[in-house]
Amino acid sequence: MKPIIVGTRGSKLALTQTNHVIEQLLNKHHDTKLEVRVIRTDGDLKPEVPTANLGLGIFVKEIEEALLNGDIDMAVHSLKDLPSTLPNGLSLGAFCRRGDPRDAFISSSNLSLARLSAGSRIGTSSPRRSSLLLSQRPDIEIKPLRGNVESRLMKIKGPDYDGTVLAVAGLQRLGLGDVITEYLPPERFVPAPGQGAIVIETRKDNHDLYGLLRSIDDPATRCSVTAERNFLEKLGSGCQIPAGAYAHINDNILIMHAMLCSLDGQSMFSTKWSGPASKPREVAMKTFERLVEMGALDVIEDIEIS
Repeated sequence: MKPIIVGTRGSKLALTQTNHVIEQLLNKHHDTKLEVRVIRTDGDLKPEVPTANLGLGIFVKEIEEALLNGDIDMAVHSLKDLPSTLPNGLSLGAFCRRGDPRDAFISSSNLSLARLSAGSRIGTSSPRRSSLLLSQRPDIEIKPLRGNVESRLMKIKGPDYDGTVLAVAGLQRLGLGDVITEYLPPERFVPAPGQGAIVIETRKDNHDLYGLLRSIDDPATRCSVTAERNFLEKLGSGCQIPAGAYAHINDNILIMHAMLCSLDGQSMFSTKWSGPASKPREVAMKTFERLVEMGALDVIEDIEIS
């Protein structure tokens, strides 16, 4: 039997997530042969360049090209790395059950965000995290910080940083949950769309894989992140606009929190909307419309002009 080639980035987290997907598939399909192929992306090759300067899809473009060329059969991604619009010919075949969607604050002095002294230096290159941090603590300094999870944790132990913000799910998957100083509530520190979710991307014409992937698809995760990605699509942005969206299901009701923020954190628009879990796109649309009514689009225009 010809093995199924699984494409992934080469970081420890990416490989951990890929191995998790493979384990799930083998538990359901014992005779399936899967082979991992590591692909270096533009975001991996330029770790010191700010993400805003690299454009959209910096962690997935080369992997998607390999999919379209037939070099790999499927790809495992952190969903938040995927732009809201996929290349023609590709589709999302399965969403694994979501991990913890929250952000974590990690302090080198083990102090919570509220207890940090004025002037503390927090490392992040995420516009969303930077804006949210400044909205809650305008007296701190934001310093650029990129790299894989391990390298960022190592850097905050040095003299240049007092803390950072990372995804809880990634830390937990790497067995690093004990470094977390504070779990940031998703209603106030709204996560990136898709944060905590692992997705498998395939070619639309690879029908043989559909049944295989359907066995590990989690409907609740698919519903929640579909709403979040539809919200992102309405914004027409990737990770460059300080925006967050988080949806979850409670008794067949989809509850969505969303926010837009200025780069300096001083103009914050946030809202909440709920609707039937069977209509994630409608919930996303209503949430977006609420923000528009509040005047949030002015924030986007100001960022684009600057």
